[in-house]
Amino acid sequence: MLNRFFKENRDGKRHDLKALILAPTRELALQIMETIRVYGDGLPIRAAAIFGGVEEEAQMKALRKGVDFVLATPGRLIDFMEREKINFDLLETLVLDEADRMLHMGFYLTSRKS
Repeated sequence: MLNRFFKENRDGKRHDLKALILAPTRELALQIMETIRVYGDGLPIRAAAIFGGVEEEAQMKALRKGVDFVLATPGRLIDFMEREKINFDLLETLVLDEADRMLHMGFYLTSRKS
């Protein structure tokens, strides 16, 4: 996935949200974020982790600057969606990491309301 996004944006000037990775916990979202940092080192890509339990201002600032990837937990993502703080118009890829766990945690009911 990183390689494909790099090929589409070689100059690194545009950072439109192309991929959303949903994870059930912020710990997992941060692990995925670190993996993207390691494998994307040297590539002109930007990623942001969006999760609860922390101040949201830094997360919103990253989104305003432009990102290629967002790693998010369902709760904070839905909050940002309801307040129109995130735009999915150019989204190409959705990854549900540990989807079964999110279903057990009630994400299905939450997503049905949105």
